[in-house]
Amino acid sequence: MWSVLLPLLQGAVPSPAHDAALEPRGLSGQSATPVGWSEIINSNMPGGRTASQVCTGDFGVMVFGGAVHEHRFTDETWLLPALGGSWQLLNTTEGQPHPRARAVAGIAKYGDGCLMFGGVGRIQGTNTSWPVFDLLDETWYWTLAGGWVQMTFDGPTPPPRFYHTLKELSDGTLFLFGGRTHLYGAAAYCLSDTWTFSNGTWAPMELLTEIPDAARNPMMPDAAMMRNGPVGRWGQAMACGLTNTGPAMRNALTGYGKVECVMFGGSVVADDDFLADTWLLRVVTDENGTIPLPRSYFWEQQNSAVQPHGRWSFAMATCGSRAIFIGGSTDFRVSADETWVWEPVTRVVEDPMHPPGHLGEWRRLYGTDAIADGAYGPGGRPTRAGPLRIAGYGLVNIGALGASDIVLFGGAKNQSGGHFLHKGWETSEMWRWPCSVQQWPEAIVASPPTPPSSPPPPNLPPGEYAGGPHGIPEWYEPEEEVPPAVP
Repeated sequence: MWSVLLPLLQGAVPSPAHDAALEPRGLSGQSATPVGWSEIINSNMPGGRTASQVCTGDFGVMVFGGAVHEHRFTDETWLLPALGGSWQLLNTTEGQPHPRARAVAGIAKYGDGCLMFGGVGRIQGTNTSWPVFDLLDETWYWTLAGGWVQMTFDGPTPPPRFYHTLKELSDGTLFLFGGRTHLYGAAAYCLSDTWTFSNGTWAPMELLTEIPDAARNPMMPDAAMMRNGPVGRWGQAMACGLTNTGPAMRNALTGYGKVECVMFGGSVVADDDFLADTWLLRVVTDENGTIPLPRSYFWEQQNSAVQPHGRWSFAMATCGSRAIFIGGSTDFRVSADETWVWEPVTRVVEDPMHPPGHLGEWRRLYGTDAIADGAYGPGGRPTRAGPLRIAGYGLVNIGALGASDIVLFGGAKNQSGGHFLHKGWETSEMWRWPCSVQQWPEAIVASPPTPPSSPPPPNLPPGEYAGGPHGIPEWYEPEEEVPPAVP
């Protein structure tokens, strides 16, 4: 349902399956707090929908739009004032324009309300068996008191797109990345641009593109002096505003910085590919962890010993120093039955088969195989594993960013894949993931542990493996060999 806009393409070649991790594990390998999903039962529920816009605040949970059945989008605005309460369908304010039916837009909490950008809508009056769609570049702002208001700007605004991410950074700025500019999936239609929304204005986000002077040497070609960045993509998931990720981490090629956002997955050409790379948006700090103003950011790709199967059409949310996601489309619209968590980890020495890295790791909390159903053991699939094979949902903190429980709303429970010949996969269920000191203490209060330094493997290049003020390896080029002077 969430990929209703896509042509039917060839099936993808799946990535290697991962071993099952059936119980939560701590960074030390010992059993951690047994966190998990719990369903929230509400009344007067809206009809099932996928790719809707979900936003939370003091007003409760607001849901706008989404795809309710194949090619049918909605312009309904629903409000849930409190979890476990009754949903309310909000009427359009008299004389006030209302955003038309749309799906896969970006939305984020901003000020007293919610800011929504982009998305795709079906042109009214087109045949539902072969509809015509519009890509949108509108910015709308919703508040409980004023309803929906379309915003206009004198300066630049992002180009139209859908399947992008719009997230709140730790300073309240909104960060927009990626998305698609055409209903047909191809690399030419994928975006990698970055934008911010702050003080009522859109602006292109200028990321640091050159490596620090201290990391350069005369032998480097020009291309080696440029930082890497993610390829254009859509359908990725991102979590921002992480806290308690440990001391400012120094990488010889990037300098000091703290993790601000974690991004995983996405796609370029729909069912032909499922990206499985992890990128960290880091905010520049000094060696003491202080963030200079104005803020500067840079991308850094994570080196993971373990990574989830590639996927798209899913969402990720923040809990303290962790980022969490569930499900997502992994193979020709089949959704995974997994819950993954990203955790900050400081690694001093890598094993010989893995590149150096110290920024974080993925750990599967619940699930078996990303595509095939696996055995959960004698007790069967635990209730706290959450909704089965879900994608196209909204995932948000219900209170302060990263310091409050996470709620999941809507989506499609796609358990058999195929071409959406079956209907009724859309759901309006709501699930909660705990995020508090009492229920998930290691995520809220713990910084990443630094393991003891072990001898460097013999096949890694020369370097000071146990150096660094925080137990983080510092890599150095060998000293330049100077030929003896001619007498």
